Amino acid sequence: MKLCGWLVMSLHVLVVGIFGGIACGTSSVTGVDGGIECRESEQCVDDNPCTDDQCEQGFCIHRLVEAPCSDDDPCTVGDRCRAGICAGEALDGDGDGFRPDFCDGLDCDDQDPTVNPDGWEGPAGTRTCQDQVDNDCDGWIDLADSNCGECLLDSDCDDGDICTGRETCSEGSCLRGDEPPCDDDNDCTEDSCDADRGCLHVFLDVACDDQDSCTVEDRCQNGHCYGLALDADGDGHQSLACGGLDCDDQDQNIHPGVFEGPEGAAPCSDQIDNDCDGLTDLADNTCQQCLQDEDCDDANVCNGSESCVQSQCLAGEALLCTDDNPCTDDRCAADGGCFFPAIDAPCDDLDACTVGDRCQGGECYAGMALVCNDAEVCTDDSCDSQLGCQYQPRTGFCEDGDPCTEGDTCVAGQCLSGAELFCDDHNECTDDSCGALGQCQYLPRSGSCDDGDPATANDTCQNGVCWGESGSCTTWTG
Repeated sequence: MKLCGWLVMSLHVLVVGIFGGIACGTSSVTGVDGGIECRESEQCVDDNPCTDDQCEQGFCIHRLVEAPCSDDDPCTVGDRCRAGICAGEALDGDGDGFRPDFCDGLDCDDQDPTVNPDGWEGPAGTRTCQDQVDNDCDGWIDLADSNCGECLLDSDCDDGDICTGRETCSEGSCLRGDEPPCDDDNDCTEDSCDADRGCLHVFLDVACDDQDSCTVEDRCQNGHCYGLALDADGDGHQSLACGGLDCDDQDQNIHPGVFEGPEGAAPCSDQIDNDCDGLTDLADNTCQQCLQDEDCDDANVCNGSESCVQSQCLAGEALLCTDDNPCTDDRCAADGGCFFPAIDAPCDDLDACTVGDRCQGGECYAGMALVCNDAEVCTDDSCDSQLGCQYQPRTGFCEDGDPCTEGDTCVAGQCLSGAELFCDDHNECTDDSCGALGQCQYLPRSGSCDDGDPATANDTCQNGVCWGESGSCTTWTG
């Protein structure tokens, strides 16, 4: 569930509004900023463009605002304040679903929706094979792209990109394949497709909505949406509606840990069940005169052992319930004291080589093995349980992905291209080049040439051959 405020530390109050629960407008419900005292609003400035900072009644108040802002990221658009955070949507200038290459995306032309990695260059003879545009952003244009050439087998059409599907050869022309479905319908992952590895689902660290009205500050963790237990008044107790024991979650002075007494004190005459035991004012034994300690027992071990001093009941010392286990919820039952039920939540098994660790039965269990792959052929990828992914440069031969180079080698973790494939048929009537499959191609050209025969004139290239017109020879004699 998305939050309209944030949770405070300690026992200071911050009342929060919840999207889908308490409505949020241009300013949310307010609260005390950690107990910071102030005399004027200038002392409360938090440098957050998404809050309206004011000094009210001697304390700093930060009202959340929903308004346009700037996150200073040129690769986002529509920046706007949401839940106190300024964020925008990923830049996609042409709306084709791909981020531009200058924003670490794969779109080589973010102004043309028809040009992107899902575009198709082919088959031979179509516009896309003669428009001088890299329609599929694979680095090859027109006839240099295998999809624009003639084929005999399906393998002749393979563009080496998993994300474009499996290309096939039909009647000498390459036909595109079906794109793999990469949308996992999970707001906590960024879905994309890698030409070599296929669909990728990268975990996001962003606000989300777990659809639970009893949680706040929902946020993505390890690919799942989790929220903190709702405690609207910040007194450390959940409301009755959410399975807790707080009978008034809007007042930090009302909860099971409060001592209602002694006789004559304000809590004994305010018509409020201050300690949430179902008894109000004089009906509560702690608001009555006593003879012995037992007369003051409120039947709640969580707030300690009450005592009788000079005929008045005095509060005990509250139990400290914590087992330092992230996989349990630290609680206290009025009739039984501390207990620690297991919870289902993300955790950390302290092994940097696992992700998605999760609590089960009160213990933290390792998640999936961390995939260490920098997509660089010139590194040896491994994982260290303390340091995480490690990428050690290696030496030796490699493949730079360009079929028109030879002798590529690894240097400092990068694959450096070798010499370009030499394509020269020594025929001035062909344009020599290296094709997308690493094969020399010699395409006939037009224009003038020289056939080396002095008896011909007006030599021109025709179908890859230099032809000249026959001339007449005049013999000069002296």
